[in-house]
Amino acid sequence: MFKYMEFRVTLQRFARIACCFVAILVAGPLHAQQPANAPAQKNGIVFLFTGWVAPWLDSIQGTGMAQVAQRVQARGVKVVLSDPADWEKVFANYMASGEQQDAIAIVGFSLGANAAQAMALRFQGEGQAVQTVVTVDGNGLLPVGSNIRNAVNYYVYGDRLQPSGNFTGKLRNVDANRIDQGAGGLGHMTLSVYAALQ
Repeated sequence: MFKYMEFRVTLQRFARIACCFVAILVAGPLHAQQPANAPAQKNGIVFLFTGWVAPWLDSIQGTGMAQVAQRVQARGVKVVLSDPADWEKVFANYMASGEQQDAIAIVGFSLGANAAQAMALRFQGEGQAVQTVVTVDGNGLLPVGSNIRNAVNYYVYGDRLQPSGNFTGKLRNVDANRIDQGAGGLGHMTLSVYAALQ
């Protein structure tokens, strides 16, 4: 039971980190700050992919990414929250909606990092630019596609992002262990409770 509670707290703290990523890399640069009481819908969308969802969690709503979604929506940005296994369905629904946005951001944690990259590559096949892709401690990461303007990868044990041959955007690999040398015991799940990233 203790490990389960620790896992839930870790996911909730990850929500705060991911919200900062999205706010800084997507919502903030695209538009001026709106009053908190009545956010206008902005011409952008953020796709959020969780990591593996443990069987004891009821749904992705039980993960910290649901909190990220709420915070980004409060800024007036459209958000789609999904399990990484559903990325193809999410992509198909978006393309079929006919409501394509000027700015697209994709954020993924763990297995969600792979989903984020796969979706970005699918957008490349459609000739669609992606403003920002944020991957957090993913493994088996692919080279960053030429349609991505900003790619940021936070890792402890995960892979480092590499550019594809025709990538011309900005790419950063951030070793969380080097942000604050005083931190200890960082791991895949404890990355989300890392104070220096909050």
